[in-house]
Amino acid sequence: MMNMFPMPNIPVGSPYDSWIASGSNLYVENQFDLKIDRQVTSSNRMSARYSESWTTTPYNCFGNYIDPCAGGPNQTPTHLFVLDDIHTFNRTTVLNATLGFTRGAERIFTYPPMGISDAPSNPLGNLGFPGYLNDAGFMGVPSIFIGGGYFSAGYSSAGSDPYGNYKQGQDTGELTVTLNKQLGTHELIGGIDGRLHQMNYIQTNAPNGIFTFGQHGSSMCPGDVSVCGGDAMATFMVGFPNDGAYYEIQDQIASENYQYAGYIQDNWRTTAKLTLNLGLRYELTLPRTERHNRQNWFDPNVNSPLSVPGLGTLKGGEVFASPSQRTIVNTDWTDWQPRIGFAYQFTPNWAVRGGFGAYYSQSRSGVTGVAP
Repeated sequence: MMNMFPMPNIPVGSPYDSWIASGSNLYVENQFDLKIDRQVTSSNRMSARYSESWTTTPYNCFGNYIDPCAGGPNQTPTHLFVLDDIHTFNRTTVLNATLGFTRGAERIFTYPPMGISDAPSNPLGNLGFPGYLNDAGFMGVPSIFIGGGYFSAGYSSAGSDPYGNYKQGQDTGELTVTLNKQLGTHELIGGIDGRLHQMNYIQTNAPNGIFTFGQHGSSMCPGDVSVCGGDAMATFMVGFPNDGAYYEIQDQIASENYQYAGYIQDNWRTTAKLTLNLGLRYELTLPRTERHNRQNWFDPNVNSPLSVPGLGTLKGGEVFASPSQRTIVNTDWTDWQPRIGFAYQFTPNWAVRGGFGAYYSQSRSGVTGVAP
């Protein structure tokens, strides 16, 4: 690895040590949209829409595959599909059904670094590292950190960003049916809404290993390096990561939850000047589950596995999800959401509007309530 560090290009002793480089990150965004409308009959119209976008990126400062700056392929593809159907029963009754699906994804990898066409397919073997450092399934170069006053070009001194592998996919499927009915001065709107939320996620932490080299690894004694000397680069060259070395294998989580809603609203034109909006929506968000039940929570009431003489049975412990208890929280059944609004026209040129509403958002974790 030492042979792959860039050679000095500025005088020794300068404020930038002995090497400096600059370059630009490439950011490309592509997007397209496709929409088709069809008048099926005089009373029925359908439309379909599909959209997609994706991006790429960055700069390689070392110019080789142990580069700490660039990172690997970086894509954030986004997909959107909508199928919409509008059916007019008569002049006062319209039914609208919409089926939609969105997927936002991020796939960021540390290897092979961008801008390197000859990166080896087995970087661990090329550098002499054991093959088990690839057991996490992410190809890359171990992250090397050299301290003791040696500046780094990237987050690490050489090798991949230990947190640089990132995969996330968030899917939402939705079916919405809405009925509009005009009854004299009342416009009635009612409908149902169902959604499936899915999220797959992993952000690695040292999937190929972290090796940290400090001054004490080459010091003449374990005490103060100002007395006994020591140099972090020398520690690196003898291969003694005295400040820590580890790697991790992490789960790739796949979770989902369902969300349902029903609503009704009356837009009532009480007089020529006053319109009232009266509505109520109810939502039910089910707690998130994980495909292989890899969730856990703290329960203050279970018997603790710890024991202390004289204190009796201790309470509190970690509980893991199981096929019979897949969720880690209770369902919240109380999400009623009123809607009240008005519009009053004082004169042809002046009007006042107001309203009140209660809303419950879909949390990122998809969980509500308290632990069972």
